[in-house]
Amino acid sequence: MQVYQKTNMDAPQFSQNVLGETINQSLLSLGLGSKEDLTSIIESAKEGLLNLCTHVGLMVVEQMMEQELTEKIGPKGQHNPNRKAYRNGYEEGSVVLGGCKHAIRRPRARMLEEDTEVKLETYNHFNDEELLSKAVLAQIIYGVSCRNYAKTLNGLDAKPEVKDVSKSAVSRRFIQATSTALEQLMNRPLDDMQIVAMYIDGVGFGREHLITAAIGLDILGHKHILGIWEGATENKTVCADLLTNLLERGLKIDNGILTIIDGSKALAAAIKTVFGSLALIQRCQIHKQRNILDYLPEKEHEAMKTLLKEAFSDPNPEQGQQKLLTEAARIEKKHPGAAASIREGLDEMFTVARLGLEGNLIRTLTNTNVIESAFSMIRSYSRNVKNWQSGEQALRWAAAGALLAEERFNRVKGYKELQSLSLKISQYLGIETTDQVTTA
Repeated sequence: MQVYQKTNMDAPQFSQNVLGETINQSLLSLGLGSKEDLTSIIESAKEGLLNLCTHVGLMVVEQMMEQELTEKIGPKGQHNPNRKAYRNGYEEGSVVLGGCKHAIRRPRARMLEEDTEVKLETYNHFNDEELLSKAVLAQIIYGVSCRNYAKTLNGLDAKPEVKDVSKSAVSRRFIQATSTALEQLMNRPLDDMQIVAMYIDGVGFGREHLITAAIGLDILGHKHILGIWEGATENKTVCADLLTNLLERGLKIDNGILTIIDGSKALAAAIKTVFGSLALIQRCQIHKQRNILDYLPEKEHEAMKTLLKEAFSDPNPEQGQQKLLTEAARIEKKHPGAAASIREGLDEMFTVARLGLEGNLIRTLTNTNVIESAFSMIRSYSRNVKNWQSGEQALRWAAAGALLAEERFNRVKGYKELQSLSLKISQYLGIETTDQVTTA
C-alpha cells in the first residue's frame, strides 16, 4: 500500500558481497590507510560533508557497475574463448544521489549472439527517476519551496554534473510524485480489507476546495485511508460519489458497517443512499456537545456537560436518550436553539451504545478524533501553500499527505473488541453470516 517502499538503500541483488567490497575499494582509493591520509580527507570535508559523501557515493556506484559487469562477462582485458558478451566502451548517464541527479560514466557491454545490451542492475536502480521524485516529494511536503529546493543540497546544485534542480524542474517532479500518490491511493483495491467501521469527514483547502475523506477501521484495529473526493462543499453528491467509488473498488459491507460522522446531514443522507440498510450511523458526541453549548450562556455550560456525559454513558441507551429529551423540553422556552440542537439527530447519538460494546472501543467509535487527527497531519504538510489554484492540486496534496499520515497510524484503543463489534453489527441489522473473521 505504501507509497514509500523503495529507497536509495535498496541494493541490487547481483552479488551478496559486492556492495561491501566496492565501498572498501572506494575508501581505499580515497586514501584512508593512514593518519596522514585521514587528515587529508578531513581537510577535504571542509568543502562540505554532503559533497564528500556524494563523491564517495558516485565512486561506489561506478565500481559496483564495473564489478557487476565483471561478474556477468568476465574480467576486463582477459581473453576468454567461451565469452558470450564483449565490452563496448562507456556512455554518459546519470544516477540519483543526495536528492538530485548526477552525471556518471556508464560501462557498456553487448551480447554476441543476440546483439543486445547487457543490462546493469546497479545502473537501473540508481537511475530510477522515482528515487528523485520521492526526494523532492519529501522535501516539498515538509515545507521546502520549489524555489529553495536546490539550497537544501548544500552547494551540490552549483556543480555542472548536477541536473534537474531548477524551480521548474523541481515543480514538475513534485507534481509527478503527488500525481502518483493520488493515483495509487484512488486505485488500490479494497476487497482484501475487513473494514468494520468507517470515519467520514471533510477538510478545507483554501476557500474554494473541500476534500472529503474516508478512513476505514479493519477488524484488527488498523486504520486505512480508503479514498478522497473533492468538491466545493460537503454536499450529498460529493459524499455519495466517494462512497460509490469505495464500493466499486471492492469495499465489502455485506455484513454491515458502522459509519462515524460529525453531524453533517449531507454525509448522513449520502450514507443512507449508497449503503442503504447495511450501514449504521454514529454521530460524534463531541461535536454534538459543542453545538448545544453554542446555544447556551457560559454559566450553563458545566451543567449541560455533566448531563450529556451521564446520558451518553447510561448503560440503558433508551434511558439516556430520554434524559436529553426531558432536558430539551425543560429549556425549550428559555433556550429554543439549544433544545432543537439536542433533538436533532439524537437517535444517531446512541447507535454504538445500543450495540452493547464495552471498554475503550466505545470512546473510539463515538467521536471523529481518528479522522480529525489524520486531517491535522495533512494540514501540517500543506501549511505553506497560500493559494490553491485548483481542485486537482488540492487532491494531489491531500493524497500525498494522507499516505504519509497513514504511515504514522497506530492501532485504535479497544481494538481487541472489534471482532465483537463486527458480529454485533450483523446481529443488530438481522444479517446472518457464516464468514470467518480474522483475529489478532
